[in-house]
Amino acid sequence: PTDIPVGTRVSAQGKMQSDGTLLVLRLDIHLTPVTVRGTVTAMSDGQLSLKAGNNATHVRMDSHTVVMQGSHPLTVSDIVVGDDISVHGDSLGAWLAASKIMVHRKLTALDGTVGELTADGFTLVTSDGGHRVIVTSTTVFTGGTTSSFVPGTALHVTGYRRGDGVILATRIKPGKKTRGSGSGTYLVLTTVQTVPDANASQGSARRAISRGRL
Repeated sequence: PTDIPVGTRVSAQGKMQSDGTLLVLRLDIHLTPVTVRGTVTAMSDGQLSLKAGNNATHVRMDSHTVVMQGSHPLTVSDIVVGDDISVHGDSLGAWLAASKIMVHRKLTALDGTVGELTADGFTLVTSDGGHRVIVTSTTVFTGGTTSSFVPGTALHVTGYRRGDGVILATRIKPGKKTRGSGSGTYLVLTTVQTVPDANASQGSARRAISRGRL
């Protein structure tokens, strides 16, 4: 009963006592279903704070709360600060008791090189800086595994970006080779020279093209 906030509608059944009080044998709480979408601003045991527009919502979760990302089941511990989520549940005064949470993450693709190996993946260095990549048992590899990754390895990583910027890799494959990496994709330099054409009219020319490889 201490968890029931003031103002909540209830139905009580019981026995009336001689002093006019009711000995409650059954208490039904009438909750209002609510759905709120926003950004996670704080996490703690069984609770999170959600910012939706200018409003803040405090959410309670328990072992019965279902967490999903699309059709993939997650756990409460998979949610991080910065995640975009939708919470379905019942209003309990200033709290929202969550029955289901949907996590919305964008699928992204990055090209870069391995910078540093970590316990759960690696750092991918791209043109805009380093990105932490987490590899799981469901990550699909093409042309190798994490055991073959060394700093400087070129990779193409596809995965879901968490609210904290970490990439949860769904697929990893070799990336384009860079200068000095041996066989693979090369940058081809083309030099265009203009030389006279004896068989053409005055002022016309033909072009001779020479190619080089880095």
